[in-house]
Amino acid sequence: MHPEGRGRELLYEISFGRSGGKRASLVEAASYVSTGDFSNITGQILFNKIKEGYDDPTLLYPQLCTVVPTEFLNGERIPGVGGISPSMIEIVGEGKKYPTLGLNENWLDTRATVKHGAELGFTRESIVADRTGLLLKQGSDFGRAAGVVVEKEVIDVATASNSNNSYNRNGVSTNTYLTSGAYINDQTGNALDGSANEWRAIEKADLLFDAMISPDTGEPIGVPQSPGLLVPSALLKTAERIVHATAVQTVDLRAQATTIRTDGANPLGTRRPQILSNQYVKARTSSTSKWYYGDFKRAIYWMQVWAIETLAAASNDEVSFTQDIWSRTRVSYRGVGQMAEPRFLVRNDT
Repeated sequence: MHPEGRGRELLYEISFGRSGGKRASLVEAASYVSTGDFSNITGQILFNKIKEGYDDPTLLYPQLCTVVPTEFLNGERIPGVGGISPSMIEIVGEGKKYPTLGLNENWLDTRATVKHGAELGFTRESIVADRTGLLLKQGSDFGRAAGVVVEKEVIDVATASNSNNSYNRNGVSTNTYLTSGAYINDQTGNALDGSANEWRAIEKADLLFDAMISPDTGEPIGVPQSPGLLVPSALLKTAERIVHATAVQTVDLRAQATTIRTDGANPLGTRRPQILSNQYVKARTSSTSKWYYGDFKRAIYWMQVWAIETLAAASNDEVSFTQDIWSRTRVSYRGVGQMAEPRFLVRNDT
């Protein structure tokens, strides 16, 4: 043994200048924790957890809008053409020339898209100490928080809450819900409650669609065949009773000795709406009585530049060295909610 001690001897053994013999190799201690020990929070598992949170089934936005890919960060003009009106179809006499139809131009102007995102970082200490999977739960919570941002915006578009009136057709901006003017899709005196209204509230909403005219053809826009029913939590059970009733009893309340009761099938028939409800409906509208009905996916677009994506930082980057932050994941997405056609929706209140 060298008089200077074992350290000097070890240095001698691994020295590049030593001639002859075998060089000693250094081996990591078995108890050392490396980045390989927490690959479950740096790779696909973490991404899956983030995506799982973003796609939380309690969130309604996937059922309220249609995703429309776009490359225009600052909004775009979506071109369209006027529809063919029955009035364009004329009687053609024998040997006469058929009339030529022209198409009228129309367009929808969309809003500028917005990028959202954040970064999630785990320190060395939190990774070593984690024994219960809480770090993966944070990934799921991270994704859900991103989904809630989209949820709030899409519900705002659907309900015209927080000044979210984004409809702009042919260069003219119009409020989503109107009681007069270009269309009428907003009505009071139509409570969704446990009174004699019941299914008649749905019928009254259908009658607004029945009277609404397409701006392209001048013909009735038609009653939605697969409608959605967006309600706050306070109306959820009432909506379920109305929609899922298997039979309805009509009572004749005439002041006579005999009261007539008529039993029949649910008048909603096969057009029973899909009930959509969670706590954000009331939170965004500040109302426990307003309810919304119609074809949400035809009415609302999510203009998407890119969907939610994750990017993991390199394990040997600067902050891992200077701050012992061993795992960093960035989440981002870019898009915006857009009202495409408010004539497919009706707002109702007491």
